[in-house]
Amino acid sequence: MLRVRGRMQGGRLVIDERLDLPEGAEVDVLVADGDEDWPPELDDVLAARMAEAARGEVHSAEDVLTRLRGR
Repeated sequence: MLRVRGRMQGGRLVIDERLDLPEGAEVDVLVADGDEDWPPELDDVLAARMAEAARGEVHSAEDVLTRLRGR
């Protein structure tokens, strides 16, 4: 599992460190409000997504947008 920190800047999420992910990798962002604990079930979900990315099971942003535009 990979957990990184970032901040909002000009309406965009800016990650504080360089991520070694393939170009076009999809990511899920969970926003913590500071008052809640990290739900343990998310560890399994995140680990599964990271394993998919490591196996190259990703779709480029261009492919996703093309499919969405076709709907």
